[in-house]
Amino acid sequence: MRHSTTPRSLHHHDARRRLSAAATVALLGSVALSSCNCDPEVYAIPATGAVRGLVCATEDGQPMVGALVTVIGEDGEELTINADASGRFLVEGVVVGAATIRFSDGETSREGTLTVQQDIITDWVDGECREPPAPPTGSVSGCVCNDAIGQMVVGANVFITVENGGVAVTGTDATGCFVLDGVPAGTHDLQVQLGIFEESHTVTVVVGETATLPAVESCEATPPPPPDEGGVIAGRVCAPDGETWLSNADVFVEVEGGRVQTTTNADGEYTLNDVPVGRQTVTVVKGSFTTTFQVDVFADQTTTVPEEECALQAQNLRIAVVTGDYDRVEDVLRDIGIEDNDVDTYPSNFFDSAWVEDLVEDYAVLSQYDIVFLNCGLGDFDFTSRFFANTAAINNLRQFVQQGGSVYASDWAYYVVEKTWPDFVDFVGDDLAVSARVGTPQDITANIVDAQMATALAQTSIEIHYPLDAWVVMQAASAQVTTYIRGDAALDSGQTLQDVPHTVAFRPGAGRVLFTSFHQEPGINPDMERVLRLLIFEL
Repeated sequence: MRHSTTPRSLHHHDARRRLSAAATVALLGSVALSSCNCDPEVYAIPATGAVRGLVCATEDGQPMVGALVTVIGEDGEELTINADASGRFLVEGVVVGAATIRFSDGETSREGTLTVQQDIITDWVDGECREPPAPPTGSVSGCVCNDAIGQMVVGANVFITVENGGVAVTGTDATGCFVLDGVPAGTHDLQVQLGIFEESHTVTVVVGETATLPAVESCEATPPPPPDEGGVIAGRVCAPDGETWLSNADVFVEVEGGRVQTTTNADGEYTLNDVPVGRQTVTVVKGSFTTTFQVDVFADQTTTVPEEECALQAQNLRIAVVTGDYDRVEDVLRDIGIEDNDVDTYPSNFFDSAWVEDLVEDYAVLSQYDIVFLNCGLGDFDFTSRFFANTAAINNLRQFVQQGGSVYASDWAYYVVEKTWPDFVDFVGDDLAVSARVGTPQDITANIVDAQMATALAQTSIEIHYPLDAWVVMQAASAQVTTYIRGDAALDSGQTLQDVPHTVAFRPGAGRVLFTSFHQEPGINPDMERVLRLLIFEL
């Protein structure tokens, strides 16, 4: 996390190092100047900062690709660069003070003014930028039944992946029905997913109209075949560390005509009844983690899997971790027993967003992973543009989750979530600006409102310690979001928001996105550490 004195737009540690270096240069310079009677003003090193932003065309408000950007510092020096394919630019080495910024596309030009501060990236907000017009859409409605168990599917994820890499998503309500709005016209594959239940429908959407799935005439379970002579399998499920018991893991054996299945209880225990006699393959699934093993089953007997074999392994699981200045989720992964050779690390900090090009812009690279972890304090410049962030990166992340990948982000990495999936979580402040870093140092008693998390922790409340300022505050979440923890949040404005989310997850596709305001840092308590470990298995 940040020191409490950190300016919102300043990378505090790096700036302090720069200031120390500048002081050293000044000291050496003063010694040299005193020995040669030189004029110190001639040899003074000017203080500089940087300017970044997005430039848009006046006519349509869309990015000016390749526009010539010129920044004139207070010393009169002109620094020039071309905007990239998204209309974004970063000009470094601008002398502090009043500056003029000028844009030209070869035919038209305009300019504005701003103030550059030392060792700070100043964001230029172009008032000409406007969001692209929304395409015409229609809707899809329907109800979903799980014939295997004879129940309507409540709380399922319902989504359609559209051509531009976006997703239209909703969920089934308490009756198992849904209405999915904002679907572009055309023929689409509609997916319904809840745990191991999956179903798909081909739907044709007409602008301004609602396409309806075939009516569910009945929802009665298909009678299972009479069970053959069978036995019982019992055991426990834990994290790879061999110590963290995992509740609500799916455990099943594939049999003729279906599955024998159950879920683990709060202590990670399970019992599979009426398993056919013989050697059977048991599969255990918790989030992205899967383990399979074989068990010999005997008639009218219970085969108990030894407790030392409880570990849910990361079989064929590939993980990417983007580092940051203020969080170390990689330490949490090691704590739960994830091997370093299962993790690829992409270095980043507040000023370095090379991870976007190295990992996210190339879908062939991104798609080889199952989970991507985004630490607090990474470089997020590609996502902080007011209207037009890095389109390729955003679309690739959306596709990654739609196809089953998961993303974990903490605290200051929130704007990747805000820009990529804007309809799920309402962060404090302007959604088009980085303005949710408003939490103050505080200790709160929060409620664990997710039943599965409460069961796993064997408690319904938790003490959350926020030791430093500027942590990211959420104020609400949509109905499709799972909220794990709720509590109050005191803001730097003096206002206190009551009962707001602190940890959430949602499914904009077959995968999952998880965001937590608190994270791994010095001073967190054992309960917070347990939550962070369990969250890994929600992905």
